[in-house]
Amino acid sequence: MGADFIGASVPVSRTRDEAIKALHELNDEAIKLALRHTNLDPEFDDGTFWSFDDNDEPQMIRETLIPELEKCVHITYDVLEDNHRVASWFRHDDVKFAIAGGLSWGDTPDLVDELSIAYFLGVTYDPTKELAWVDR
Repeated sequence: MGADFIGASVPVSRTRDEAIKALHELNDEAIKLALRHTNLDPEFDDGTFWSFDDNDEPQMIRETLIPELEKCVHITYDVLEDNHRVASWFRHDDVKFAIAGGLSWGDTPDLVDELSIAYFLGVTYDPTKELAWVDR
């Protein structure tokens, strides 16, 4: 048994402010769906970000979860600004991509969880934007 490569990449076509605004506009269900199988999934929470009703249906605690999600978005833009040595970025025509990854022996490499969450939230890019390189 050996180490596996684990990585994440996030397309970025919005500004940081636009992404934060888009995050705040997401409804609870969209956020819950985006966080499924991430380290912020209700299944792994100790009651910090999610509360559970009598039917064990998780309810988001927005006051604590949204600031945590904002951190993930800010980290994505910090990577694009070269503020992290363990991550990088590249540009493909009109879109930048923040990337992080590395070998894992069971742990997640630095910033992969945060970039994965930013990717699944989908707030850093405009999915309706036509990308020049897609049709080539």
